[in-house]
Amino acid sequence: MSFFREHLWIRHKQAGGLRLLEPNRTQLSVLSAIAEQEAENAPVRIICLKPRQTGISTITQAEVFRRILFGRNLDAITIAHDKATSERIFGMSKVFYENLPDWLRPRLTKSNVRELVFGGEERRVGRKSHIPIDPTLRDAGCRIAVHTAGHKDAAAGTSAQILHCSEVGRWENAEELLSAVEPTVPMIPESMIIYEST
Repeated sequence: MSFFREHLWIRHKQAGGLRLLEPNRTQLSVLSAIAEQEAENAPVRIICLKPRQTGISTITQAEVFRRILFGRNLDAITIAHDKATSERIFGMSKVFYENLPDWLRPRLTKSNVRELVFGGEERRVGRKSHIPIDPTLRDAGCRIAVHTAGHKDAAAGTSAQILHCSEVGRWENAEELLSAVEPTVPMIPESMIIYEST
């Protein structure tokens, strides 16, 4: 939890600009559900029916980003119902990355409108850090990609350990797409699938 409060910046809806992510009660319940499943050494699988504007997409994407940042050889896919929402959610990851402290920010090996790939540079441990980071971690090879559910080839040929499906109830082809994507996420403790929808 302290990682979000101390290192992840989000866009402030009311005031504009950026502010640190301070999880609200609804967001804390999602993080608690994740922690409970992890404590059982189980793959994380969550279906979240949400009210609008409670920050569930934000906290889910923050958790996706955290796992990729500290992971090794992990792929994450975020799929939303339309292009604008896909871009907005993916933009959160870019804001997270761009505002990390220098000592924590890995080198990007690829960055475009649909993908961020980390790796290739040692992560330095700063004096103010109390987050355990392996200073020898190199070539993490982690990736976050975004897709739009309405696109005919959404997530075709992809596989991932982390899957964030946003506004699933609004997907036109939900059953078809989920039956193609779900099997690519292994049933291992490090994997995570979160479905969220209003």
